[in-house]
This record gives sequence, structure tokens and C-alpha cells, in this order.
Amino acid sequence: MVERLKEFGNTLLVPVLRSFVLNFLKYYFSM
Repeated sequence: MVERLKEFGNTLLVPVLRSFVLNFLKYYFSM
């Protein structure tokens, strides 16, 4: 059960982190 939760968390975290980084870079370069 815990392993499945970890897998779910990882798959959920990756796109969020990627979009966060992209938004940060966009904001950083638009300064």
C-alpha cells in the first residue's frame, strides 16, 4: 500500500514540478 502511494505521489509530483520550473524560468527571463 505504501509503495503504491509513493508511486502515485511521484507520478503526481513530476508534472507539477516541471510546470513550476517552467513558470519560474518564464518569469525569470521576462524580468
